[in-house]
Amino acid sequence: TVEPGEMLQIWKNIADQRKYVVILASAGGVFIKLDEWYEGLIAEIKPMYSIDRSRVLATGFGDGAHYAIHLGASYPEEFTAVAPVAGTLEGWWKGLMRFKKTDPPSFYFLSGSEDTIVPPDQVETTAKEMEKKGYSVRFERVEGLGHTYSDEIALKIADWFDGLKKTG
Repeated sequence: TVEPGEMLQIWKNIADQRKYVVILASAGGVFIKLDEWYEGLIAEIKPMYSIDRSRVLATGFGDGAHYAIHLGASYPEEFTAVAPVAGTLEGWWKGLMRFKKTDPPSFYFLSGSEDTIVPPDQVETTAKEMEKKGYSVRFERVEGLGHTYSDEIALKIADWFDGLKKTG
């Protein structure tokens, strides 16, 4: 497992270097009023900054990955891409989904081949479900990786994101 502060530092370095806006989703054990929190955050940030949507990525790990999927499906106008690591639509997350189809983001699902907490087959099933719903999806099973997030994973996501184009 990786600590949120570690993920934050990894992405701060990448975002600063590559000029991204990264929403690092974390459910943090509090699963109520997530949409209210996100909508309040966006309402606060948008007037302060001129944000080029083509540079906005949501990512997360574990529960944060589930939340990143939710954000991308529910607020497609805000993101170019979503990259959940060890994230699925299993359980109550599925009930939260709104699947708005207007200008949807691309999704890059990553899963460790050795992940026993969120098995890669579950992640792949979620990727296929999203693809059936009309989303552009890529799935990658990272050989030898367990239930963790690393610099290597973040760089895979960043390189994928660099290849995407979206106007906003």
